[in-house]
Amino acid sequence: MKKIVIFLLLLMALGGCSSISPSSEKIWEHVKKYEGTKLVKEPNGYYSKYGLSTPRIRDYNKKYKKSYRVQHLTESQAKVIFDRLYYKNYEIYKIKNDRVKLAVVDTIYNQGTTGIKIIQETVNSLSSRRHRIKVDGRFGDETIGRINRISHYKFLRTLRTKRIAYYRTRPHFRKYGRGWIRRVDDVTRT
Repeated sequence: MKKIVIFLLLLMALGGCSSISPSSEKIWEHVKKYEGTKLVKEPNGYYSKYGLSTPRIRDYNKKYKKSYRVQHLTESQAKVIFDRLYYKNYEIYKIKNDRVKLAVVDTIYNQGTTGIKIIQETVNSLSSRRHRIKVDGRFGDETIGRINRISHYKFLRTLRTKRIAYYRTRPHFRKYGRGWIRRVDDVTRT
């Protein structure tokens, strides 16, 4: 048994296995539920699959020396990209509450830098004046530290309000708004 475990660890270290952490796996399943698995042509002419767009895949390929194409992206590849670019890159594992982890990743995955700013605005609206953070769209230790000091219940409710307010300003809200709100409600439910 010990030899099998060592072999599996060695295989994973060498990149022969594309498993991701259990916490990241649960969040991935949520993301996949809302982003879907089909290839989609976006209004800007790019393609996306699993919510990963052509420019995002291009960035990933450059950083990790890969040659993935959105049109041929497998779920296994998409999971690894998600884990590296979102869960690990933003150090989501440092967030203490699992529901908050899910809401934070979903916000960043769905709204990018704007989502990070919405998260930072949420933190500031729940913090005293002297504990506010800079709303700069950069997600790091300061933002994570503040998130961990706030009641998860208050954080999730305020994040919900701010995300929905943002969506209401979007030009396609009439067409997609109900789905967007359903997604936000799903991740911010306490």
